[in-house]
Amino acid sequence: MWELRLLVTILFFGLNAPYIGFAQGKTPFFKNQDVIKKLRGKRGTIVKIGVKESRSEEIQFFSIIRDKIPLESLDVAYEIAPQVGYIKLNRFSATTFSEFKSELKRLKKEHSIESLILDLRGNSGGYLDQAIDILNEFFKGGELL
Repeated sequence: MWELRLLVTILFFGLNAPYIGFAQGKTPFFKNQDVIKKLRGKRGTIVKIGVKESRSEEIQFFSIIRDKIPLESLDVAYEIAPQVGYIKLNRFSATTFSEFKSELKRLKKEHSIESLILDLRGNSGGYLDQAIDILNEFFKGGELL
């Protein structure tokens, strides 16, 4: 019989997983169907999970405090060169367009940017309407790409 296991492939930017030793390429020691049951719970309570690296049989245990997980889609926004802005988006979530517009407005106000580098490397996709809204910021209505 096959036993399915999880594999950590992405750690969300800004969370503390790397600080407690949790890293990409590690396997949490519980079955997929148990994930929600084991990880969800009252905010502020502790859950203990076992994790093993794919090439090792040793299990490391981590205590994690349950909390709200912020899923911002905008990693960074700054002036990368004079009057050139840089924005990195890691996904297209329900709030991506508003996050983008807010940071773009700030960059224009604080740095008078005239050009923008929009970094989508590693972007895992998501809400198509949010991607289209951002795209519409760069093209006039009816223009083809």
